[in-house]
Amino acid sequence: MALLKVKKTEGFVAPSDGWHEVTIASVERGMYPAGTKTKYIDIRFEEFPEQVKLRVHQAFSKEDNSEWKVLSVFRYANAGISEILVTEGGEEGQMDIDDDPANLIGCKLNVYVYRNAKGYTDISENVAPAAFSNDWESYSKSEVEEKKKIIYESQIKSYISDKRFKENEDDWDSLSSNGAPVKEKETVEEDNWS
Repeated sequence: MALLKVKKTEGFVAPSDGWHEVTIASVERGMYPAGTKTKYIDIRFEEFPEQVKLRVHQAFSKEDNSEWKVLSVFRYANAGISEILVTEGGEEGQMDIDDDPANLIGCKLNVYVYRNAKGYTDISENVAPAAFSNDWESYSKSEVEEKKKIIYESQIKSYISDKRFKENEDDWDSLSSNGAPVKEKETVEEDNWS
């Protein structure tokens, strides 16, 4: 006869709502298979459980069709920047960024965590820098706090309270307490088969 022992393991602990300074643990590129073939990157952080990720979709400027959303993650993480060119007046600059996802690993960012309409943890695509300095720009701790306020007020707050976002809730899916169920681990102990 075999004995089956079931043990509860540590459950999923969701990060609290609000800003978090995090360290990038892994980055993967992806692309939606149908429709627009939109590309994205999925970012996971050392401080959060594996299930919590930031997905940043490519976005292109209407003026010159240059990608800016994913590259802003590299910029604010101070990652992959190989060269900075500045105009004579010093008002504009151009950064050459190596967008290899490996360049983001180990870098720090500030991300905004919130609960979506179904109660699950989401992270806003609108990120803020952690304190850093390079040849083009620098952010002190107080400047980072100011930047977070501006990004929240101008980009995140309206999205979270947007009527379309709230209408995402439906009848068949009740609000979650935002946690995966406690995982169970099965172990088998066998007695002597004689």
